[in-house]
Amino acid sequence: CKGEFLAILNADVVLDKQWAAALLSALRSDEQIMSVSGTIYFPNGELQSTGGMMDKYGAVVQRESKIFHLRKIQTRSFFYNDGSSFMVRRKIFQETYFDPRLFLYYEDVDLSWKIRMLNYKVEHIPTAISYHDVGHSSSDITLSKFYHIARNRIYICQKNYSLKNIISRVPIMLFLMFLTSISYDLSKKP
Repeated sequence: CKGEFLAILNADVVLDKQWAAALLSALRSDEQIMSVSGTIYFPNGELQSTGGMMDKYGAVVQRESKIFHLRKIQTRSFFYNDGSSFMVRRKIFQETYFDPRLFLYYEDVDLSWKIRMLNYKVEHIPTAISYHDVGHSSSDITLSKFYHIARNRIYICQKNYSLKNIISRVPIMLFLMFLTSISYDLSKKP
């Protein structure tokens, strides 16, 4: 592609007619904004994402939405653009790009983190609407999904944190993930 801005979309996303115009307007309004996303709904109209938050141990949760049985958070700030539908400036994407080691999950978190570490903005525009047909009705998480989420969470934290934060946070993160794995194992039917 040759454009100044890139639209990154999952194959199962449908965009509102004004989605692109709303995100382009935000990007053009401030040269410091490098990535921007909108409000994402499930096809049935239920709110899916308005951007995500990440705690200091690398766990992520969606803002203002109860998705995948995660806790609900209501906050104006956020950390990353949901990777199902967002726009990014071509120049920053060429500099930061998607890490090829991240196969499934956390690539959107990592990209936003890298943009923020370069002191640029990652923004959310509520009026940019998209619909993402993700498998939200299933409460079951596959072993493969669990593995990729855990592995990528560890990877981006060790990659992006300072040595001090790795030493202080990663052991606790591993312990919390161990507890989560026990809970996951106990919840599986024999």
